[in-house]
Amino acid sequence: MSERVPLISNEDAIDSPGIRTGRCVNYNKTVKTCEVLSWCPLEKIVDPRNPPLLAGAENFTVFIKNNICYPKLNFNKRNILPDINTYLAQCVFSHKTDPDCPIFRLKDIVREADEDFQTMAVHGGVMGVKQLLFGEMSTGETL
Repeated sequence: MSERVPLISNEDAIDSPGIRTGRCVNYNKTVKTCEVLSWCPLEKIVDPRNPPLLAGAENFTVFIKNNICYPKLNFNKRNILPDINTYLAQCVFSHKTDPDCPIFRLKDIVREADEDFQTMAVHGGVMGVKQLLFGEMSTGETL
C-alpha cells in the first residue's frame, strides 16, 4: 500500500492563475498539487510552440482604472464616472474614436511600445503602463 501524500487543492492555491487541467502533480517530495495550465516567458531559447499558446490573447483587454486623492485638500478625481457603465460595455480605446475609453487591447498596448504581439506571445515579455494626466485638477474637467 502506498503512502498518502498531502494535496494542495485548487481552492488552497489561490495564487495559481490559469486553467486547471484536473491532473494531480508533485509540488515537492511530500506535497502534490492540482496542475494549472498557464504561461510564462521562455527562459531558454528552444523551439517554441507554433502557433503560440496565447496567439489569440492579442484581443484580450485590460481595464485601467485610476483614482487621484489628496485628502488634506479634499480632492478626489477618478477616470470612471458613476454614469459611464453603458459606455464601458461597448468601448475599446482608440486614439481616433475612443480616446477616453479606459479599456485597452493587449495587441494595441504592445504595438504602442513598438513591439510585436506574436513574438511576445512566443518569447514572453514584461510591459509597464505609464499614465500621464493632463488637465486642471482644481476644476471638474476630465483628466
